Amino acid sequence: MRFVPFVGSLGVLALEIGACAPRLDARTDCEDDAAACPMSRRTASAVTCDCTCELPELPIVGGDRTKFRGKVDACLPPQLNVDLAPSRAALDEMTQPRFNQEVFMFCRDTVRDWLALTINSQIEMPKNVPDSIACQAYECRCTTSGAQMESKLCSQGCDERRCDKDNCAPILRKGGTLEHGLCNCTRTEACGRVEPAREQAPLCHPILLAFERSRS
Repeated sequence: MRFVPFVGSLGVLALEIGACAPRLDARTDCEDDAAACPMSRRTASAVTCDCTCELPELPIVGGDRTKFRGKVDACLPPQLNVDLAPSRAALDEMTQPRFNQEVFMFCRDTVRDWLALTINSQIEMPKNVPDSIACQAYECRCTTSGAQMESKLCSQGCDERRCDKDNCAPILRKGGTLEHGLCNCTRTEACGRVEPAREQAPLCHPILLAFERSRS
């Protein structure tokens, strides 16, 4: 089945002026107080992030904000992954509240930034649209109810796989749904940015790892 993110000229225009960087930064109790964060299992290797993304409000009739909601499953990064930790001692010494907060912030920052930039990278910009318009802020927010999954697929690191039109089907679905299940990539480049940043580990997904195993 082929999904179409938007229907009609307004939808096309919305995609064309959607932009790179996430700006939906509403604070939560967890960010201010580690004791308020949802519980994450210390043995978990993957987390489900609950994400909402919005297109900027367009300065035209009917140009209201359009919301997309969905879940993004991601492997925990090495510093939070018991199977990949570069320093197991440092992970063991981390308090439970701090661990819970770090997992939450992984969704809030790393997954959010990757998701927002990946959506932007899928937008085919007309050549005559200036970067100052094409790269307006695209707003995403990701939270989580905590890491609970112990996925064998996340017990090993994944290979670098740059997002492109061949390995990442459109994430925005008709009906306001976010769906990244057919997006088999770990790092996105668009609008002069890279997410996750090159000095960070790639963003591994269980679906990507399953895809890699099936090819071997």
